[in-house]
Amino acid sequence: DIVPETPLGASAWNQSEAWAAAAFPSNAAEMTAAGGYAAWATLRASDPNRRLVGLQIASPDGRWPICVEVGGVPVMADGRAELLYALDCGAQVPFSLSDGGLGAVTVSCAPPDFQTFTLSNLQTFSFPCECMMGDVTLHLDTPRTGWLRRIAEVSVDAPELVHLHPGDTAQLAAVVTNCHADAYLGCTWHGGAGISFSNAHSLTTTVAYASSSQVQWATNNAFLVTSYTGDYCVTNASWFTVGMENEPTPSFTIDCQDVFFLNDADVLDGGATNRPERIRPVTLNLLGPYGTSGTVKLSSQGAASPVMFYIDNGVTNLITETTEIPLEVTDSFTRTGTNTFYVSCPQKGTGTISATLTLDGGETLAATSSFKCMEPLRKLVTTKKIDGRFINPSRLVMGTNAVLQVGVNGDFDATNVHWCIVSGAASLSPASGFTTTVTPTGTNEDVVVEARFNGDEIQPRFVMPVVIPRTIPVRFFVVEPPVGDGLGEWKDADMSGMLDKANEIYAQVGIRFELLGTPAYVGTTNDWNIVLGTNYVNRFGMKRWKYSSECRTLLDNYTAADCVEVYFIGSILYPKYYVAATPPYGVVVSKQASITTLAHELGHVLGLEDCYVRFNRRDGMVASIIRADEPVDGGFFMFGACDWGMERGRGFYGKDDSRLVTMRRMLMHGTGTNERMDIPAGNVISLSLDARTELEFGTCNPKVGADHIKQENQEVYSR
Repeated sequence: DIVPETPLGASAWNQSEAWAAAAFPSNAAEMTAAGGYAAWATLRASDPNRRLVGLQIASPDGRWPICVEVGGVPVMADGRAELLYALDCGAQVPFSLSDGGLGAVTVSCAPPDFQTFTLSNLQTFSFPCECMMGDVTLHLDTPRTGWLRRIAEVSVDAPELVHLHPGDTAQLAAVVTNCHADAYLGCTWHGGAGISFSNAHSLTTTVAYASSSQVQWATNNAFLVTSYTGDYCVTNASWFTVGMENEPTPSFTIDCQDVFFLNDADVLDGGATNRPERIRPVTLNLLGPYGTSGTVKLSSQGAASPVMFYIDNGVTNLITETTEIPLEVTDSFTRTGTNTFYVSCPQKGTGTISATLTLDGGETLAATSSFKCMEPLRKLVTTKKIDGRFINPSRLVMGTNAVLQVGVNGDFDATNVHWCIVSGAASLSPASGFTTTVTPTGTNEDVVVEARFNGDEIQPRFVMPVVIPRTIPVRFFVVEPPVGDGLGEWKDADMSGMLDKANEIYAQVGIRFELLGTPAYVGTTNDWNIVLGTNYVNRFGMKRWKYSSECRTLLDNYTAADCVEVYFIGSILYPKYYVAATPPYGVVVSKQASITTLAHELGHVLGLEDCYVRFNRRDGMVASIIRADEPVDGGFFMFGACDWGMERGRGFYGKDDSRLVTMRRMLMHGTGTNERMDIPAGNVISLSLDARTELEFGTCNPKVGADHIKQENQEVYSR
């Protein structure tokens, strides 16, 4: 509806139905050349076919949004970069905005500060001009006026044309309405393969279909394009079919995905589901003459026990063998009709959907579609290795690579698993199979990888930030045992074995601990067995912990604060269930520690926290997190609805991936075992430490993953 960039000549003002415009006259000479003052004065708001196109406003680089109001009512922009505004009002010379009683024009500019300026009533302006709004300069070009265009229409007159056989011809005519004769420039006919026109640029033409065409039946079209000003056109089309047959023989098919994911609802207490519904759409397709219709009855077979249903106005309806589903050819161009229903499979195995279409004339058509149902499996994190490389780690380490691995519950060929990088800088090899190797090539963003089994939206996904390797120095200090102590002294092989195990574990997040010098003997034999500290109640009635003086004295033997200090002793007398601890002054490791204990305590040094899934309490009771023996789900993680791989619900965990099993594999699991090695990404739901003694078993969200590892060595050095 906006005037063209280049106005037409003054003579266009006499063409009342043409789309025309002229530059706004800025002086008497221009006004006379444009047809005189009287011609301009007639452009008033009372004439609905004309309007003022004015205030061509531009902000610097188009950075700030601009709003124009006339008399408090917003006016519209035509979408051009220079923000040309069309004001629905009349105009007269000198340029005045009072005509029609519309009131003042207000121009507003948003960032950086909301600013406005107003073009007052009866005010005369010289254009172009600039207006300052704060620190923003707005440029106002010369307003222009013009008629509103009248929308022309075109149609194709071919009432008898339905189908063209090879060699057929037909007469077509273009009918143009609502267009001034002086504005009409011509038309052009277009057609599909094998179609030709005798007069491709005339209002009347003869269309022909090549006699050599051997198409059995196909859709085609012929349409008209009419241009009025060189850049303005309207179109319409006449659809018809071509080929050696007038209409196709009706055919009926089922469009169904060949691989379904197991829809294991995993229903929780209260009826909530623990994972997203894994359902797939299935489409019934009918090809035939326009208006062909009938009803479909469905049945399903197979070990997958497929369940079929349709949704009507938001209501889910189960499909049985007596359910009738309507199907009709409703597209006159493609001669097709479709109807969609949904299928879910609660069991793995194969399945078949059978459909019988009964046409309104009594003819029956049948179609079947077979598929298999399986369940992809993915471990969240595992420190098991293939050729020394970690499987499914929570981090990728520059300069190394890792193995990503998925499994399957059910019959599925590994060659049909296709790996792809969703985002991030990395390479994959191979591109298919149950395992692939991922190598990071940059550190700018997380590497996100999917293993795609079928066309479902949710696939097994791995989200892995990329880290740069780092080295943290440590020093060992050893206390000598008293004569005759049954525990025996610490041997270099025992201590270096613990450090080697720690480095094996922390390689998955790019951290290596380097031993400085040789172990140094400190303290006395009285420090072989120590009390770490005691509990006390402060003046506010809150239970607090205080390290003992003997512990502080032992850990103050080295004060350079240039490393992580590790002290090897005999035993911890209190708390009696401790085998190691991490005061801020260093790490204490007793002879009762397992091979993974030092790695666990170094986790505390790095900022990680203990997690507990179950306690055998001293009063004989068992404290456990909710649903400890059930499969891992979104509720196990801090995100609630997602795991660290950003997978909804239960993700792709197998039934054996219980909360208990998953947490016991984590390095920060508070009960020492040789199997705890996993460093995941974030947090988990855990028992609070008070569950050892309190009747109310509290839960918490401890920081157990690499997201919380301190990034600077100075942050982890012993004080």
